[in-house]
Amino acid sequence: MIATLVSGKVSVRTGRLAATLLPGQQARVTDAIHIKEEADVTKAVAWKNGAFDFNNATMEEVARQLERWYDIEVVYDKMLEQAPFAGKISRRASLQTVLKMMDDTELTVRLEGGRKLVFSPRK
Repeated sequence: MIATLVSGKVSVRTGRLAATLLPGQQARVTDAIHIKEEADVTKAVAWKNGAFDFNNATMEEVARQLERWYDIEVVYDKMLEQAPFAGKISRRASLQTVLKMMDDTELTVRLEGGRKLVFSPRK
């Protein structure tokens, strides 16, 4: 679980461990609590504001968000997994609009069968 605090103060717990988050901090909770002191709050709350915020996102993060939002399967070459992305687009945008935006990158993007989005390095 990941929690990012915009305002106020919140306590995060797991087992016997506890931590208090202050505005701008982010906690990643597994069997421990890892606090990021200066989280990208704008990126963390983009979904709430109706946007995808792909600034400093990896292909893995982009794929996960697109799969959930558009109910599709995203496939990409393993070498692209940590490739950095940048960009912001409304969640109201159609999948075709997102594909057009992605096509302006250094990747080849194609939709197969209407349900499978494939990313590959542009040759």
